[in-house]
Amino acid sequence: MFALLQTLHAVHAQAPRPNQLDAAEKKIAAQIASVYGGPQAYIEQFLLEAKILELEQGIPASMVVGIAVLESGGFSSFLFEHAKNPFGMRATHPWQGDTFVMYHEGADAPFRKYVHAKEAIQDFSVLLYSHAWLADALNCPDGDVNCYLNKLSASTKPKHPGYSRDPKWGEKIKGIIQRYGLKEL
Repeated sequence: MFALLQTLHAVHAQAPRPNQLDAAEKKIAAQIASVYGGPQAYIEQFLLEAKILELEQGIPASMVVGIAVLESGGFSSFLFEHAKNPFGMRATHPWQGDTFVMYHEGADAPFRKYVHAKEAIQDFSVLLYSHAWLADALNCPDGDVNCYLNKLSASTKPKHPGYSRDPKWGEKIKGIIQRYGLKEL
């Protein structure tokens, strides 16, 4: 799996890596921070890392940020505050990193814990590659948000739960992308 990630990195690494956000992107981060009360500096770093992920692997930055905003309540959820986990990712096998345990769906559950935005972004990418029902999205054309969201959404196929069981999940992400102008990333 990591060899595949390295190959994708080499293919997409032709474009120069951004090292900072432009004024419009900083405005997006400020708006998200203002609406949800999340930490603006972290949100800015997250946006930058999402842009780098798109350049390196073709995974749409706008979608990655939209998922994080939805799943973390705009980087202000209890899980985000305690574990810097913007994706709501559980610490299931093969996760071997730090964890944060919290009550979820009727029981204590371990969730992945991060320190930096880059760790969360990279782990999200690894998650896509590690589950067949999510890896289908990696066949989408680079930057095609609609294709990615369709492939990541829950399916009626057995053993194809998607990223979320919410049937409106993809539409919610699209709404966040539109509301905050995330296509500009």
